[in-house]
Amino acid sequence: MIELLSSETIQKIAAGEVIERPGSIVKELVENSIDAKADSITVEIKDGGKSFIQIIDNGSGIHKDDLLMAFKRHATSKLKEFDDLYQIYSLGFRGEALASVAAAADVSIKTKTENETAGAFLNIHNGIFSDITPIAMNRGTVLTITNLFESIPVRKKFLRKDSTEANIITNMMYRFAFSNTNISFKYIKDNRVVFETVQGSLKENLRELFDSSLVDNMVEINIKNKNYRFFGLTSNNNYYRGNRGLQYLFINGRYVENKDIQRAVEDNYTSVIPNGKYPVFQLFLEISPSLIDVNIHPNKQKVKINIIDDILRDIKEEFAKQLKSGIEIPGIDIRKKAPEVKRLENIAADQEKEIIEKVYGKKDSLTKDSYNLFKPIHQINDKKIERILPLEENQELLIEDTKIISKPLVKKFHVEEKEIPYSSSQINFHQDETEDKRLEKPAFPKLDNCTIITVLYDTYILFKETGKENLYLLDQHAAHERILFEKFTENYKNNSISSQQLISPVILTMKEDEIRAFEENRSIFERLGYELDLFDDSHLILRAFPVVLGNIEGEKLLIEIFDSFGGSDKDIDSLRNKIIMKSCKAAVKAGDHLSALEIESLLKQLSAAEYPFTCPHGRPTLIQITKTDIEKIFSRIK
Repeated sequence: MIELLSSETIQKIAAGEVIERPGSIVKELVENSIDAKADSITVEIKDGGKSFIQIIDNGSGIHKDDLLMAFKRHATSKLKEFDDLYQIYSLGFRGEALASVAAAADVSIKTKTENETAGAFLNIHNGIFSDITPIAMNRGTVLTITNLFESIPVRKKFLRKDSTEANIITNMMYRFAFSNTNISFKYIKDNRVVFETVQGSLKENLRELFDSSLVDNMVEINIKNKNYRFFGLTSNNNYYRGNRGLQYLFINGRYVENKDIQRAVEDNYTSVIPNGKYPVFQLFLEISPSLIDVNIHPNKQKVKINIIDDILRDIKEEFAKQLKSGIEIPGIDIRKKAPEVKRLENIAADQEKEIIEKVYGKKDSLTKDSYNLFKPIHQINDKKIERILPLEENQELLIEDTKIISKPLVKKFHVEEKEIPYSSSQINFHQDETEDKRLEKPAFPKLDNCTIITVLYDTYILFKETGKENLYLLDQHAAHERILFEKFTENYKNNSISSQQLISPVILTMKEDEIRAFEENRSIFERLGYELDLFDDSHLILRAFPVVLGNIEGEKLLIEIFDSFGGSDKDIDSLRNKIIMKSCKAAVKAGDHLSALEIESLLKQLSAAEYPFTCPHGRPTLIQITKTDIEKIFSRIK
């Protein structure tokens, strides 16, 4: 027999779609407070939100005549008809939050509007509404939720432990706090204040919630388009994480998850940060509601964007230019505490020897180079390494003892920092685009007066700018990798990758789908530096491969291409990156002897690179050592 469900059962089923856990309640109610134009919000939870959640705000409040209606399903003040969805800027609009909370937990609410003389109090226990009574209070709303899922034990059984549920809420509160700079937030967990913010800038909030090192390593992003604005902060090459935990994307003030935008942003960090690491960002997309669809899921974290291809293209083209302005030379990290050694006064000779060996190691365990780390430049082996490109013919080179002077000069660049105000209520979608000020590269040590001090272990070039205190340590292998990487990338863009002809062409046995992929994408293989022809229905003939790879690597990569080739832009970019990464094997190695002329050429080419401070794998090419760093090592200062 088919029967209609009772209204109570319908309410509880519907509540399960909206309220999955305590964090769902916090999200819905804080968003309501933001929509109510509150500029002060306090959130308190106990036991991971299972036993107690309280939200206090000073927003517009709910009129007592609307209070009962506010707890009915699909009752909302934010839209009247379906088409209003495409003009809505509020975070909530479905009219499900309060009804779902009341169906899943016990609720008490105190609320007052600006024009009412007294507030109103309502209590809901086991779905039963009390009478509304007057109460003295200031403008705003206080919502208290207790006994979550007591009436839905099957849902309560699947909640995770208190600490896990609390962590979910804590992460959510951090998102709310730094993304709404016009609101003061206070977050209390188990009677302890976790954080308290004041109204300020995005950087100020991040500094309060996280740490100064994060803020100091953030780069401003600001991409403008007639249909949208994409802006915020993203980390430079010196700050990255082992996971995506500090990646935040907001669309019209709402936290969302969008894999396409996330991937587009991360692609800009290829070769800028180490492989397997992730950038940190807090990015905001302001866009006309008519160009997005947020009505996909009750939690509204999935959003469809009509012009996503335009946004991804702009991120690919403009993001890298702006990120470049924040790239910095890494410094040395003074974290390891120097060993404490007793003063050697009044200590017997055998005890002194024992202490020295304990701290510094036995003398015979030290390598020969340990006693002579600083090899004078005139003792550097002058053996030529042909893989480093020579200086241009018209370039003047002067070598005087240990000084190398190169002309033309490399200019010093300056990066200007600006604060980013964020206000979702001040969105202008049709403003005229102004030409952005041209972004300049970060300063590379000036080479017009550069002194090479020595080469350590035939790998690390130690040099300084004459007249300045800072020292620089350059990894010759990483530096040459960066040079080759950018040279190959430029050749790829210009369709000028050099190919090496094979003395004896190679016949490759291929499957039917691989033959078809080749025929459909022959031009791509040619652009990547391969010369391939169809031999018969099941064989290809390889006549040439990218010269930078060498024979063996060229053939191996070709097989990888056919194993993974799909023909999309993403696949093509992946193949290009594979070739570029493999091309780095042609770089000079650690231990290769470089002449003074080759060192000069290496520095000159690196200084002209787009990203001179990291190799293609994201490792640093250059480290700056300041006088302060050295004084800290020797414990002269703290």
